[in-house]
Amino acid sequence: MNSRVLLVGVMMLGTLAGRPLSIAVPQISYPPAQVADLVGGTVQLPEGWTQKRTGTKDSFAGQIASGKGLIVNYDIGGNAGTRMSDQRISACKCIWYKERTLHGHLARIGLVETKAGRELAVTLFDTVQRLGMKYPANFWATVQGDEDVADTLLIALSYEAAP
Repeated sequence: MNSRVLLVGVMMLGTLAGRPLSIAVPQISYPPAQVADLVGGTVQLPEGWTQKRTGTKDSFAGQIASGKGLIVNYDIGGNAGTRMSDQRISACKCIWYKERTLHGHLARIGLVETKAGRELAVTLFDTVQRLGMKYPANFWATVQGDEDVADTLLIALSYEAAP
């Protein structure tokens, strides 16, 4: 769009019948989030969620719990493997699979039918190839519905590697 046309449009919106136009912009209120230290990096947790390490020696693994039943598992580091990989995509029946680069991470996200139910798996890779036990970062949960999918994605995609 031509920047002059845009400027004229904004100037025309600034008045209505020769009087200044007042536009009320609501202030956005974000729900509080906690930052959870996963050793290899951090994630943002919704209010009331908890996180605990599960004691692996060769990677950083643990669980993030909602208190309402949803548990998001994580396993981070060079020896963590890849929860959502090319091999898993071809071996499992993915209901859906997406791959994107987000904030410097290659994100592989898939919904897989398992014996336990539907599992949402997210694996983040570092596209910058930094050294250390920060990638891959795997997050997965057995999901019951859309809200579980949304919560799992919000947590997984908030991952920030430690410097």
